[in-house]
Amino acid sequence: RVRSAWRALARPEGDRKELLALLRLSGALQDAQQRLVEAVFTARSALRDLPESSRKQALDTIAQSLLPETLQPPE
Repeated sequence: RVRSAWRALARPEGDRKELLALLRLSGALQDAQQRLVEAVFTARSALRDLPESSRKQALDTIAQSLLPETLQPPE
């Protein structure tokens, strides 16, 4: 059903809400979010080994921006 809902998005009658509901029901969104969070923390850990620079800070900012709002560090 997810595949057909995904394909239907290319057509005017495609229902984004239906696709999101199916993805939530299947657990796919939660799995993808968990993998993303793990990848961000891995990337940020690797950045800790680099010397301070504006590029390092920019990469860290990009990595943080990929996190869901609930996991964003306070400003």
